[in-house]
Amino acid sequence: MKKLILAVILASISLTAKDFTLTTNVGATMLQQQVKDEVGGRSYPVLYNYTELNLNMEVRYNISEYLSAGAYVRYDFGNRQVSDGVLRGSGSQSRINFDYNESWVGPIIKGHYKDVFLGLGYGLLATRNDGFLGITYENPGFFQGSSVGNEVLTTSSIAWLVQLGGKFDLIENLELNIMVEYRVRYYDKVNELNIKDDYVIGTQNITPMAGISYNFDL
Repeated sequence: MKKLILAVILASISLTAKDFTLTTNVGATMLQQQVKDEVGGRSYPVLYNYTELNLNMEVRYNISEYLSAGAYVRYDFGNRQVSDGVLRGSGSQSRINFDYNESWVGPIIKGHYKDVFLGLGYGLLATRNDGFLGITYENPGFFQGSSVGNEVLTTSSIAWLVQLGGKFDLIENLELNIMVEYRVRYYDKVNELNIKDDYVIGTQNITPMAGISYNFDL
């Protein structure tokens, strides 16, 4: 059903528009915690290291001066490393180190006023491949299972994003856009099976992003 809705949205965009906007955005996050014997001194192994790169692309039909609607594709990938944090002799020892990726596809609508915009999007197809979590899931053929290092999370309920930003003219039909994005999602399945005891994995984040918008007619 979700795939059918997405196909209808994309088809309606391509058939009705004369005035489009193509937008690409990039964001990045980096966080690190270390233990040292003193400020500026020798570093022990990293307690926590988190890096992420965000890529976003939108195609929207400009319904009016104040409203546009279309579809977006979002892809994030990153790495998380965690140490046990116990300083004994040689220091903390590395415990977990996993890459992950997350992809969303869905509709988006934006309100525009002068050079400011507010966007609302939905993750119609939202998945996250993340072995960091070590989730236990229900399995009809067995009592329960676990798939550390090969977990694909999916959601069938809440997956929203909100954008607030501004645009700045560069040259004709080309704009610089800067925004802050808030995303919230609740993943309720792992490897297409219910999470144990029907728990959900809730995630929210605020991400600054910047990119280029190109306005064109078909």
